[in-house]
Amino acid sequence: MKQNEMIQAAYKEIEKVARHFINTTPNMKRDWSVEDITQEVYVHFVEKGFFEKFDNNVTSFKYFVAVAAKNHIIDMVRKGFDNSYELDRKMAGKDGVENSTLKDFVEGSLTDQYSAILLQQVYDSCPDTQISPNYDLTWKKLLEYVIDGWKSDEIHKVVGISSGRISQLKAELIEMLKSHMECVRA
Repeated sequence: MKQNEMIQAAYKEIEKVARHFINTTPNMKRDWSVEDITQEVYVHFVEKGFFEKFDNNVTSFKYFVAVAAKNHIIDMVRKGFDNSYELDRKMAGKDGVENSTLKDFVEGSLTDQYSAILLQQVYDSCPDTQISPNYDLTWKKLLEYVIDGWKSDEIHKVVGISSGRISQLKAELIEMLKSHMECVRA
């Protein structure tokens, strides 16, 4: 049996066992779906390297998967597998203080990921050309300073341009990047 066929056969067998448990156990039918249980068992098997332990000299693949799936689902029920989460439940942050919720964490994580993607797009679209022959500074380098949180007076000390001119260049950079992003969206 090819690996792709084994995966499909295993998934179908796990789904069959999960469906049996859902149909015969009232609490499971109320709390879980066949897809949730099937995916949980399948992922558990993949993570634990379960399929590599199969030996066709000992038993058939279907029986091997069905018995293991049944046992894992029983363990899930005994351990109180719960696929629901309270988004408003307080949880500890990085500092160990319970001051945020799971919802805050998920929203913050998604925002951070989205911001990182946008920032990378902005950075990639920024020209790496020298701003002026009089300055040893490129638009991309100026953007790096801005991204890193440098203030105009800090940049001016490094590159030797007045902080007023740095402020003007930052404003030009932002306008240039805004117009570029608007062109990309259109």
